[in-house]
Amino acid sequence: MTDAELLTTVTAIMSNHLDKTYWTGLDSDTKVAAVEMAKGDVLARLPGQTLAAINNETAQGNPVVLAMAEQAVYLARNYGQQVNGKVVTSEAVEGLSVGYTIIGKAETLGFSARAEAYLQQAKRARRAWGIRFTRG
Repeated sequence: MTDAELLTTVTAIMSNHLDKTYWTGLDSDTKVAAVEMAKGDVLARLPGQTLAAINNETAQGNPVVLAMAEQAVYLARNYGQQVNGKVVTSEAVEGLSVGYTIIGKAETLGFSARAEAYLQQAKRARRAWGIRFTRG
């Protein structure tokens, strides 16, 4: 799968998503950037996985690609509000005080909960196939 095919697949996934209206309202540069960043986020959490290894015929149902789609829409919605995995939830009028809310657990800061669920599904599938990564 190429980056262009990934964008097409994410757009197809979003056509049946609750965030369909939001996603279709984004400009193409934002979509491309969100998908590219989501790809990096997801692949960084799956050692050994590559975009090239994903078969185009199964891409739309592949949990890795679904995680990328969920992370892309999450980033598009929340990126501007994030500060190191936190969302600004309050700010004093004087500008002297800012309150933050942590998004999720420490190890998943800035990561979509739905994308995390798909990542866990992909990791379980890998274990079922008997693929093991070891250092030695």
